[in-house]
Amino acid sequence: MISPPADLILDGCTSSPLAHYLKALAVLRLVGAQADPHARGSWRQGRFVLRTTLSPDDVVRFFLDDYRPTPVVSPWNGGSGFAPKDNDAALTTIESSGGTRLDAYRRTIAVARRLFARFAGDVKVTKDAKVAMIPACRAEFPDEALPWMDAALVLAGDRVQFPPLLGTGGNDGRLDFSNNFMQRLLEVMPPREGERVEASEAWLRSSLFATAVPGLLKGKAIGQFLPGAAGGPNATAGYDADSLVNPWDFVLLIEGTVLFAAAAVRRMDHRGQRAGMASPFTVRPSGIGYASASASEDDTSRGEIWLPTWPAPASPSEVTALFSEGRAEVGRRRARSGVDFARAVAAFGVDRGLDGFERFGFHVRNGLAYFATHLDRLPVRRNPNADLLDEVDSWIESVRSKARGSTTPASVARSLRELDRSSMVLCRDGSPLRVQDVLVALGSLERALVRSRRWTQDDRGGVRPLVGLSEAWVRAGDDGSHEWSLALALASVGRPGGASLRDHLEPVDAHAAADGRRWARWAQDPSRAVEVVWSGGDPIDDLVAVLERWLLRAERDGSPSGGLTGLRGASLAAVGAFLDARTDDARIASLLWGLIAIDPPHSTTVARTAAPPPDAGYAILKLCAAGTTVRQRIVPLDRSIFRRAASGDLAEATRRAARRLRACDLPTALDVVTSSPSLARRRLAAVLFPLAAGAIEALANYVLRPTTASSS
Repeated sequence: MISPPADLILDGCTSSPLAHYLKALAVLRLVGAQADPHARGSWRQGRFVLRTTLSPDDVVRFFLDDYRPTPVVSPWNGGSGFAPKDNDAALTTIESSGGTRLDAYRRTIAVARRLFARFAGDVKVTKDAKVAMIPACRAEFPDEALPWMDAALVLAGDRVQFPPLLGTGGNDGRLDFSNNFMQRLLEVMPPREGERVEASEAWLRSSLFATAVPGLLKGKAIGQFLPGAAGGPNATAGYDADSLVNPWDFVLLIEGTVLFAAAAVRRMDHRGQRAGMASPFTVRPSGIGYASASASEDDTSRGEIWLPTWPAPASPSEVTALFSEGRAEVGRRRARSGVDFARAVAAFGVDRGLDGFERFGFHVRNGLAYFATHLDRLPVRRNPNADLLDEVDSWIESVRSKARGSTTPASVARSLRELDRSSMVLCRDGSPLRVQDVLVALGSLERALVRSRRWTQDDRGGVRPLVGLSEAWVRAGDDGSHEWSLALALASVGRPGGASLRDHLEPVDAHAAADGRRWARWAQDPSRAVEVVWSGGDPIDDLVAVLERWLLRAERDGSPSGGLTGLRGASLAAVGAFLDARTDDARIASLLWGLIAIDPPHSTTVARTAAPPPDAGYAILKLCAAGTTVRQRIVPLDRSIFRRAASGDLAEATRRAARRLRACDLPTALDVVTSSPSLARRRLAAVLFPLAAGAIEALANYVLRPTTASSS
């Protein structure tokens, strides 16, 4: 009678490190194919759960007595056992073994020897011979050996390419995985059937169930898969330590790699089509998002692999299908980097039914050795705010493509890296503050392009300014902070079809196309550079400089009251916080550079807000550049008022402002306000902020005397 399926928790098969994850895949694949066709597997709190009709003892007996190994041979590699000077003890032992368990292995070795003699003679396989030998192996190997080949390498056109999971075609430096697999296999499984290795069962139970076991093998290679067992300096209490390897760990992790079959694909680039490689859940490295992150790892790492976990029991065929598909989508394209993959996870651009991904990077960590370093775990959950990155994807990729050259300015490279970091964080946390961080990073990259105009617009392909972000960014980034409100109001300063605040930040021409979409280009008119006054230094100095330039332009264009209007207005509460220096001015400036890329709303979105008592000096100055009527009267622009405030003389500025208001039949309740020069400039900077509906009226009621019309 067959027992009903039960869940076996394999404590030795965890989702991290990489070796233990691969063991879990191997157990499910091998048990399902060779022992229990009804076997299923899932992940629970980082541990693999095998649902099977077999008991724990039955699983152990299967691996000890019935398990038929996958033929893992790499005759194209030096050190694989086929060249004259290689260590071939394990290979020849398997070759001369008896019984059925190693039958497929013996047949594969026989074919490999014949092909080695054909392509290498009695020496070694040269680079050119390898390109010819690999298709022959693919055509003549027994079917049982093909999964290993497909996981180890890909022949793409006339090039051999290597998925990072298995190093360079099944080896890592001098360590050939296939030869070591055969050696470890013979340490747990004698070549003659009916015999057992005395320590094999204890090793196996430790590998599967994490039981304690004495007598691990010293000095045996584990490769990049299990860094904690590799030994080396500082690996123990002393100065150095041997590697300590459970041979079943190595056998099973190699068996797990065969699910990662890579394939040749066609990719289009500027030179036409070329052959490329696609390996399951494998992308270019992104050296951000983990404690030891370094920009240098973008160049030295072999890549990243994101390994899925799933909570519902899945059959071996379902898991095989998952890994054969093995890709994630960002918008309409395949994820290419670690940041892309995080975006795909946040947007559910991956297969449903998964609950998380373990992120590993193949990084140089021990001398020149590569280790599969666990970088992060990213849960799969819907994060709509991460979809905002789709709007800037093509622009970022255009900058990134250009930045691959050797002449890339350091500021552009730093800004791209910070944008990657903030994007990765947004994929995990879709809060308004994280949305703002991405906007700040976008603005920082835009500023870097402005400062590097010669590089930005050289003959190798220019990069356009950022424009056309949707109103969704405004909704997603609203955290209710004064900094957000003030920066948003500043970004909306402008006149319909005319000047905008952006004109004074960077030399850009932005227009709306017939279909409503906006586009931008760098201004070609040299005179436009005169309008740019933002220096990137002290935010108050920059705001004052922009205000002075704006008012000069308004006077020149004949705008009677300065034209300081915006489609979004700040509350007097936010302005009051700015006047009291209770805001993060640098944050306002950083947000502004990202927010100028957002399309203006189709109608005014300012809200009427309750107004606390404002500052009298600010109120008098603001009424002289209100951008609208004050008590139904136009206050003609007098730039001398604002020049005095810019010089720090608030007393004279407010005296002139009061005189101007009286001339418009708007008598003030006070004539002079004094302050320090720095506070005078802060009050002047605040004049630049457009205000919420009703705020000008509130300011007028605060500093102007009641009129007959207003008091009746």
